[in-house]
Amino acid sequence: MPKRRLVLKALQKLFKRASRRRFDQGHGFWIGLQHWFVLGFCRDAQEEELDIHEGMLLSETIGPPYHHLIPTPARHYFGRIMASLDLHLIFVEDGVGYRRLKRVI
Repeated sequence: MPKRRLVLKALQKLFKRASRRRFDQGHGFWIGLQHWFVLGFCRDAQEEELDIHEGMLLSETIGPPYHHLIPTPARHYFGRIMASLDLHLIFVEDGVGYRRLKRVI
């Protein structure tokens, strides 16, 4: 499977998982899967109920860490694309769904 599809499929899974929860409105999600210090899909505001019960060491992530969902070559590929666009992180506001994000990416 092409690396781009691996990245998009993993993001779709994370968006589905995040859509099952209710969060405070007016915030959003950070996507930075090419960085080692961004462990997973996370909110920009501190939330109370994030994946503490799912065994995450850092309770700020939603769902599994990026390295469990996306192979390393696909994350590096995404990092090269982001670097060529001079982007470091993607911020997705609440209310923006996966389909809209996919069109942008």
